[in-house]
Amino acid sequence: MLEAAQQAFLAKDYKKAITLYSTLIAREPDNPVNHLGLARVLTRTKQYAEAKIEIEKTLELGGSLAEANALLAYIQFWTKGDPQVTYSLAEQAYALDENSLICIRSFAFASLLVNKHEQASHLYERLLDLDPDKQDDVYAPLIATYLSTKKYQDAYRMSWRYLKSHPSLTSLYCLYVTVQAARRGWVILYLIVQILCTIIGFKYPIILILPISGVLLNIAMHFKSLLLKINPSWAAINIILSVLTLTALILLWLNI
Repeated sequence: MLEAAQQAFLAKDYKKAITLYSTLIAREPDNPVNHLGLARVLTRTKQYAEAKIEIEKTLELGGSLAEANALLAYIQFWTKGDPQVTYSLAEQAYALDENSLICIRSFAFASLLVNKHEQASHLYERLLDLDPDKQDDVYAPLIATYLSTKKYQDAYRMSWRYLKSHPSLTSLYCLYVTVQAARRGWVILYLIVQILCTIIGFKYPIILILPISGVLLNIAMHFKSLLLKINPSWAAINIILSVLTLTALILLWLNI
């Protein structure tokens, strides 16, 4: 049943995963693996208070301190919003277990929060190397770190890889912002904010108003270029990509 619970979590069937882990805990209440597994699912479903209870139980039973700290780092950020404390917890988790996927992921996320972009990109690259088929949600923040450090070729490479391996509205949006950044280096800050707002939008959907407004502004700017016949082919391409991106963001907002 433990394997079934883990598979349900990986398949993002969180309701089933919670049911299975709860059944396992009822059968084996002193097994820290079951409590930690449930804590992971509860963290992913934003049930942070319940997740902390399971983490505390995990530690009482001698469970993995590394993975417990990694989960606490996420909970700290989403409930308190303190990047430095989040980074400290994630760093401790990574120091305890450098090969744990959850510890690497947590430390990479925390590194991005405190603007350690080179370190974050290295950690996200490790995640893709260790498990390339199951890390589709790693691409967007990795591309963001490449753009923030002006590694446009790497951003292009990763954007195309993301789109080919995981075709979706999100991967299309990542390609769009990469194209924009490579053409105009001065808008890099705007593009990073767009990506980060989209990521945070999964937690607070109202934040998606910012990237949606940015795309609308971009459409207006390129439509003006099209009317004035200033590089019309490039303007047309940008308008098409912007409309697709706008559709993706609106659908994302409606589905959260």
